Amino acid sequence: MRFKEFLMKEDGVSARHLSAAKMSLDEMVEWVEENASYFMANDGEIYRGIDSHNAEGLYNGTQMNRSAANTHNYGNLWMSNHHDWSNFPNRSKSFICTTNPEYTEGFGTQYMVIPSDSSMIGICPTEDMWDAFPDIRKLTNGMGFSEFMDLIEYLIQEKTGSNQNYAKDWDRMAGVLNSVDIDDVKKAAEEKNGNAGMAMRLLSYMQYKQIETLYEVFEQLFNPKKAGFSIEPAATFPELDGREVWMSGSVLIVLPHTYRQIKDALR
Repeated sequence: MRFKEFLMKEDGVSARHLSAAKMSLDEMVEWVEENASYFMANDGEIYRGIDSHNAEGLYNGTQMNRSAANTHNYGNLWMSNHHDWSNFPNRSKSFICTTNPEYTEGFGTQYMVIPSDSSMIGICPTEDMWDAFPDIRKLTNGMGFSEFMDLIEYLIQEKTGSNQNYAKDWDRMAGVLNSVDIDDVKKAAEEKNGNAGMAMRLLSYMQYKQIETLYEVFEQLFNPKKAGFSIEPAATFPELDGREVWMSGSVLIVLPHTYRQIKDALR
């Protein structure tokens, strides 16, 4: 699953279905002067593609409850709740954006995003979130994040004997990840099916790291410090080449020509 696909689908109360507070240009300028003047004074720019020509307005990300698209929600729920990610914006309640305007092509109209100065912005070390975890690429033999999550889903179903969705609630997910242990992974590696090869690589990884459960696997794989993630206040957000970024809270989303008009009005 690529970043574009992830950005397209936002379930629950999604960004696509959020109601915006419509504002005149004068009202936008006033809001920026009061809430985002430091962000606008910097060189950093943030973009988002939206499948609408009429999406300008003020949004509140805390109203969202996103889930991952085209893959299981384990990674998204982990990053939204595990203590390693506690200083980052909640992924489930964030606008997923990019600093590369070209990356918005192919799925909608290009907009520019103005977060409030008080917002914290999560910064991915790569242009695509799921390319930021190299060990997952190794475990899947180059396939990627979605295939790894398919294996996690298989291991959980085999352990529980159920096809329930454990990736909707943090406590249930954490509990089931703790219940799937290295013996369950070894059993999957010995099965004669399409999961055996990846399960064998996961088994070797667990043995090398001396860890016993899938919960510990996630702690190793999704460590933001090791992967090179960072966080920056919107008020000091720098110019960045080709990064995925995300933020919650109050966000003004405008077309590029409106953005330039706001910039001009602030001078």
